[in-house]
Amino acid sequence: MDGTGTDSLINSFSLVAYLPEPLAGFVDALRREIQPGSTARGHVTLLPPRPIQSPVEQACTEIAAVLESEFTFDVQLGKVCVFPASRVVHLSIGDGSATLIRLHRVLNRGACEHLEMFYYHPHVTLAQGLDGDAVNKATDVAAAKWQAYEGKRSFAVERVTLVQNTEQNNWRNLQEFSLRTPVIAWI
Repeated sequence: MDGTGTDSLINSFSLVAYLPEPLAGFVDALRREIQPGSTARGHVTLLPPRPIQSPVEQACTEIAAVLESEFTFDVQLGKVCVFPASRVVHLSIGDGSATLIRLHRVLNRGACEHLEMFYYHPHVTLAQGLDGDAVNKATDVAAAKWQAYEGKRSFAVERVTLVQNTEQNNWRNLQEFSLRTPVIAWI
């Protein structure tokens, strides 16, 4: 995501929360290692890729209306897994999963409504589109590197970004939305 270049935009949009550093750097390097050529930034998807038939401004207004009352929340990354049907190698999500599922449900309506190909299951993609033994090898490498990772495995979702795909599969950031920061009152 956040690709650059002059390729044409297509009617494919997604809503994502990018991983912060240093976690993002680790995940991005791991993704490039097990899926060479990958340019995607590490992220958790709130709305998987979908067409938007309304003006994008309407979708942004609807997203903002939902998120303006949502507070930041923590996401805890779990273990390396593979989705059996799609063979996507990913990091599971523990804490924060229920909030992501709820947000997906309330955001997947109006201009952003779309019938998902798969049941929404929050995760961080590490590799996709690999065949046969490549999936097993990628899973083994990812599991070993993730086990050795000594950094923090959780992060706060403070912002989400609407992105749009291009003909060359380079996702472009369109608009960022901030979640509310809880205020602690001392009594």
